[in-house]
Amino acid sequence: NAGTPKPDIPPAFLKRILVEYDKTPIQEVVKHCAATANVSVGLNLQALQDAGHDSSQPVSMALTEASVDTILRLIVSDLGDQLALRYEDDVAFISYADQRSHARRDEPFSDETPPSQNSLKLLQEHVIYQFDKTPFEQMLVFVQSKSGVSFHMQGSSVKQLAEDRNQLFLWTNPISHELALKMISECAGPGMRYSLLDGVIVIRSNRPTD
Repeated sequence: NAGTPKPDIPPAFLKRILVEYDKTPIQEVVKHCAATANVSVGLNLQALQDAGHDSSQPVSMALTEASVDTILRLIVSDLGDQLALRYEDDVAFISYADQRSHARRDEPFSDETPPSQNSLKLLQEHVIYQFDKTPFEQMLVFVQSKSGVSFHMQGSSVKQLAEDRNQLFLWTNPISHELALKMISECAGPGMRYSLLDGVIVIRSNRPTD
């Protein structure tokens, strides 16, 4: 039944649109889909680069009518098995296929320093995010200015990744600060972790050497 939402796919991404791309850069295609269907989409440009592509990767496609989900999946299928499309809280995110590379929030470092409930509440507030190859630290500054939560990058390797691997395209309707933070952390490299330590977000790698 075409009118029945597919499992795990937000209904908004089943909206059918007409597309005609002729060697259009992938970033512009993603932005067009988001704007046309009024949906939230993120593209991890660092993951794209790690898979041997970049934001100018050309997309050619002519479909009289297809769902946004189908369009995004067709795009990803042409990029190889290192990338995948996933949905989180009504946001489509094209990033690493390996789940071990996904960023996530860890439990507090110590039971003696649990995250403040106020910080947790602030991170759940929703705002519009629009990043276009914005540097890592500038993205964190934006989140901090909107949420009031401070950040700390733990370990020299994380700081180096933040300087060298900072590409994210994010075009959204209002989303939570925490979801934006998760995507920002993931674009700094595979397997990034973040924890709430009192009122501070600590971003670190899962590598043993860190």
